[in-house]
Amino acid sequence: MKIIMHYPDTEEMKTELRHRAAAFHARAIIDYINSFSCSTNEKIQLINRIQDLYSKDE
Repeated sequence: MKIIMHYPDTEEMKTELRHRAAAFHARAIIDYINSFSCSTNEKIQLINRIQDLYSKDE
């Protein structure tokens, strides 16, 4: 199988790629958490804990 990669040429395009990758990653995490068999409140608490962990790294 061959894969062709087209990399961004400008800083604006690189920033756009980073934003799209982050949005995709966030959506994957949310979908994964939504598949859990716990209550909505517990899911919200988990998402808030994840946000707290990442905001401490900044």
